Amino acid sequence: MFNPVFERALDGPGTAHGWNFEPALLLRWKRKEFSPSLEYYGEVESINVRPRAQPEVHQLFCGGDWEMSRIFKVNLGVGFDLAGRGPGIVLKSRLEWDWGARRNR
Repeated sequence: MFNPVFERALDGPGTAHGWNFEPALLLRWKRKEFSPSLEYYGEVESINVRPRAQPEVHQLFCGGDWEMSRIFKVNLGVGFDLAGRGPGIVLKSRLEWDWGARRNR
């Protein structure tokens, strides 16, 4: 899944910086219980303002989704900063509860 994001501050700090481009990409191998994934997040600041001297952000996450039950999933991953601008290594987690799903009985 590819998610291109274009953002701009409408007021306050960053208004003069113009538009930012923040692409995100998810590659997932869909499996029954565990689906491994590779995620990319980037940021290119001020794509329409010259000179574009701001550094870029590039992060790559390896992880996956565990389907604990039909209504509960856990996502865990470790991310790496590829551009030397971020914190280096990032651990992430996400818990998903499907409120609309019926339980197996």
